[in-house]
Amino acid sequence: MALLAFTTFSFAQTQNISFEASEGYTLGDINNQNGWMYYYDSPANSGMIVSNSATQGTRSLQVVSDGTEVDVIIEKNVTGYNITHYSFDMKIDGLGLSDYVMGVWDSSFNEVAIFEIDYQTGVISTLTDADSTQNTPLYVTPGTYYNFKMIVNITTALALA
Repeated sequence: MALLAFTTFSFAQTQNISFEASEGYTLGDINNQNGWMYYYDSPANSGMIVSNSATQGTRSLQVVSDGTEVDVIIEKNVTGYNITHYSFDMKIDGLGLSDYVMGVWDSSFNEVAIFEIDYQTGVISTLTDADSTQNTPLYVTPGTYYNFKMIVNITTALALA
């Protein structure tokens, strides 16, 4: 299970998504709330807005595996500029359950920035080119919140994570 809160910085403009009622979110399934939707065959109710473990406000997005090898993919189109900063807090409850992936794709659906947390080790890897990732010396410990940040240049398809 992963819990998330997002912030997007596009030069002078900031958008914070903390899944609060004041932002138009209700507790329960994230699907079809404020532009969020499940991609492909992601199981229903695998992304839930919950009122616990928030780092900002009182709510967070909880992503839960159903114990199968079906990917849970929840997506939202976020308007940005050529250079956009994506920042989010993330906590996983345990290892051995699922890989965790956060990514940014351009308007042609090309991968621009991706990081992945290995489900067995907690090691973080980043996208090196369109086809592969490379392990970093960083890893996450279950039960601890981490703030991740990606700076993405859509024009040059470069990212810093």
